[in-house]
Amino acid sequence: MAMTIGLCTLEFHLPNSRNLKQKRRFLNSLRTKICTRYNVALAEVDCQDLWQRAVLGIVSISNDRQVLDSTFQKILREAEGRTDAILITFNMEFL
Repeated sequence: MAMTIGLCTLEFHLPNSRNLKQKRRFLNSLRTKICTRYNVALAEVDCQDLWQRAVLGIVSISNDRQVLDSTFQKILREAEGRTDAILITFNMEFL
């Protein structure tokens, strides 16, 4: 059986964040929505000490790469639609 692991990274600028508490509020909201809707794992993977920057790693596994690609495209659309953050970069990798 062949499995595909998908890794998606999102980098955000949080222009309205004035402290780590506000950043954490944004991250918790986003994590809850994405993990619940798409059954993926999400973690902050870089810039943990910066108030206005967040880099998130999202992973999922499937036996069908197209399913992962579709899921990540939906997550991308949701990330782009955020009004409280600006998506700077988006990257997908498959193993």
